[in-house]
Amino acid sequence: MSQEHVATAGPLSVILQSVRMEIDDDDEDIVEVTLNLTNESAIPIGGITATISTSLGSQVEPTAGVSSIGPGLTRSFSFAFKLSDGEWTFSLQGQGQSLTLGPYEADFEFQQAKGRLLGNAVGTSLFSGAFDSDLGDFGNVQERELIDASQVQMSTFYGENAEGGATKISAGTFNNLE
Repeated sequence: MSQEHVATAGPLSVILQSVRMEIDDDDEDIVEVTLNLTNESAIPIGGITATISTSLGSQVEPTAGVSSIGPGLTRSFSFAFKLSDGEWTFSLQGQGQSLTLGPYEADFEFQQAKGRLLGNAVGTSLFSGAFDSDLGDFGNVQERELIDASQVQMSTFYGENAEGGATKISAGTFNNLE
């Protein structure tokens, strides 16, 4: 069983997916890193900044990533950088939360084991049951008949407290002005 590389801060959780050595277009050795970020809260988190810092003092921005993440979602960050010796550390900040993962040696390679991803259902289907299929015709339904304003009758209703905490509603009469 492989070792998991996970960091958590509040509702944010990051998992190291892969680290591999590659050769770029200039025939130079680079490190490619892929991480997954999950938001386990019921609200979106914005202002996310992710970087990799090396022991040589350089800061690496992601080649692919996000600046905000919705509730219950998982998004990926990808990095590619040159590092022949030393260490690198992943760090992330977002809405007061910060987390770090590492340090890892320059020649460290890792591949997350394939398998079922256990996810969090927070926010993923919060409103989907109510709004996915039931509102498909919203705005496209035509009225079957027009309402004639001269036929509308007004009435008054009175509400009063009844025994046992119930409310008794008394209806007034139609077409009588008070």
